[in-house]
Amino acid sequence: MRTIAVSLSILMLLCGSAIAVPYNSNVLIERGIDPHIINLAVTTFRQQIAYKMEVEYSKNIDGQVTDQSFNLLFDPFASYGIDVRLQIPKEDVEKYDEGDIKEELDEIMGLQSYLLTDKLYDENSLQVESAEDDVTIISFTFNKDAIPREIKYYKDLTGRVYIKNNVMKKIVLSNEARFEHNKTEIKSYEKTLHFTKVPMNGGYLLKNSEVHINAEKDGKTVSIDITGNVTEYWNKESKAVSWRSGASKRKPTEEDDKYHTIYVDLDRTFPLLGQDARKAGYDLPKPFGISAVAMLQTTTLHMTSFELNGTQIPPGLIGGPNSKYESQALAALTRMDMWVLPFVNVGVILGGVKTSTDVTLDVLSGCTICPSSGIQVLPPLSTSSFIYGLGGTVAGGAGNFFATVDMQYITAYTEAADLELSMTIATPIVGYNFQNIGVRVLLGAQYQDMKEEIIAKVDLGNDGTIDTVRVGLESDKWATLIGVEKGFTRHWNGSLMYSQGVDRSSLNMMIGYRF
Repeated sequence: MRTIAVSLSILMLLCGSAIAVPYNSNVLIERGIDPHIINLAVTTFRQQIAYKMEVEYSKNIDGQVTDQSFNLLFDPFASYGIDVRLQIPKEDVEKYDEGDIKEELDEIMGLQSYLLTDKLYDENSLQVESAEDDVTIISFTFNKDAIPREIKYYKDLTGRVYIKNNVMKKIVLSNEARFEHNKTEIKSYEKTLHFTKVPMNGGYLLKNSEVHINAEKDGKTVSIDITGNVTEYWNKESKAVSWRSGASKRKPTEEDDKYHTIYVDLDRTFPLLGQDARKAGYDLPKPFGISAVAMLQTTTLHMTSFELNGTQIPPGLIGGPNSKYESQALAALTRMDMWVLPFVNVGVILGGVKTSTDVTLDVLSGCTICPSSGIQVLPPLSTSSFIYGLGGTVAGGAGNFFATVDMQYITAYTEAADLELSMTIATPIVGYNFQNIGVRVLLGAQYQDMKEEIIAKVDLGNDGTIDTVRVGLESDKWATLIGVEKGFTRHWNGSLMYSQGVDRSSLNMMIGYRF
């Protein structure tokens, strides 16, 4: 059976509602129009007014036409912030993939936090393009730093506000040149928002929206036509907000029974206080996650103790200038975590590590109990250990800047030696989120309180006697860290981090899934 998915672009192209109140001064305010109404050309889910929009969607690919009809419901008064729902005619339910639609709705609601920027438009671009016969056209472009990557095509659009007798009639967006979006070459794009002035307070309500697109994809001609008519507005008390002869009071009708409503319920237990954070405009990650981590680390170690056949030997006697202790560790880890609070994450760590240590001893002649003096090269010492531990992260941010502090307490158990070694890791990080490309750049440091011990049975002399050597080692605890994180979807993300210190360097790669 052929299924139809309502794409993110359909919904993001159409959504709109606002009541605007004039203030301050520029070419729009001079005409009694709040310039923030331009933000509605991108999104109106930031407005404190709910609405119902009837949508007609048609897509033509080389003569093959797909038509869709549905209602879009937007409610900013939900307990968890904004709520977006789709009403599908019940007789057409089997034509739609409900799972895909829920994914799209979830992405739309998460995207809104990035669209709460004060000005999605470029204030400096506002200018009067023409003023003739009581009709004034004011052009503008968008703030490229404020538009996230999911709808980055807005950077290629020019907007025009049409005003007649100081009353705004419509906003039209169009492209000046071809651009690419979702592997489709857009030849022409036009989006028109029609408004009606509200008599009582002088603000505006969106009446309808139209989008017309002509494009090419995979050698095929594509045309898309979308029309959305707002039929109802209502406030927090479910009282109708209307223009003259416009929407009536919102109440259930027999018409509602003809539709199947698809929605994503964000009223979740975790993270605690998450609803308040969403209402404040913060996009929260999915509460639960599982990550696969691979780490390669090279460490230069310094000897703190040396024991030969149960006898302590002063490190100075076998720690000549040519003594070297170099360790290479390759770890494969799994981390399972959850956000307990919007700013606190906790998790458990499981995995394994293979370690190889190359030891070169410079035994001085003053070591009378050592089998021999001079350079002693121990065979490479390899161990395999099981790793388990706990971790926690505290995070915060302002705008695109953020900071995190990650703490981990890890234990490595080596079965062959029946030995447990524990390590504390602290990673403070600051960073910047380039939201228009979905990449976060990280800069920080990593602290590793790592005390290692090597136990080996080797022949240090010439008489064939097998000696038991126990070496205590440590390294400098701090290293500088840089890295990048990339969010691929609402569920998948990855990171690459590199650290370099006096005694160690490491490369850390992670791929994670959140749900």
